[in-house]
Formats: sequence, C-alpha cells, structure tokens
Amino acid sequence: MKYRTLSGKWALMLTLVFIGLISVKLFLTLPLPTPIVAVLGLVGFALGITALVKHDRSLSVLFSIAVGLIIVTWIIGRMMFLY
Repeated sequence: MKYRTLSGKWALMLTLVFIGLISVKLFLTLPLPTPIVAVLGLVGFALGITALVKHDRSLSVLFSIAVGLIIVTWIIGRMMFLY
C-alpha cells in the first residue's frame, strides 16, 4: 500500500492493533481493560482524520476512520445508558 502521510500509516497500525486486542479479549481472558484498548482505536481515528486533512485518501485511512466512528458511537452509547 502506498501512503501519502506518516499519520495514515500509524492510523492503520493502531487500528489493526485495536482490532487484534479486542478479538483476543472476546475469545480469551486478557487482563486488559477495554477502555485502554479503545484509546488505541481513538488515537488511530484521530490520526486518520489528520491524514484525511493532509489529503491522504487511501482505503486504510478510511477504514481507520470507520472503525473510529464505531468506537465513538460505542462510547456515546455507554455514556447514555450508564446513568
């Protein structure tokens, strides 16, 4: 894959680490809190937005943004029904 920006590359890497850790948490008992894992996805989301602003429109950047939007939706939903 060809990236225009370094932030696009990091966005994909952090998103893939997030997906890997969440998958491991689903099937195995990993003693790592989900909010800490979600921070990796959110940082990938922020870097994806930064790459998009710098005109990096590769599929990996758009994938990182899509996963980040799912994480943000999950966080908002948890906050709405927590109280």
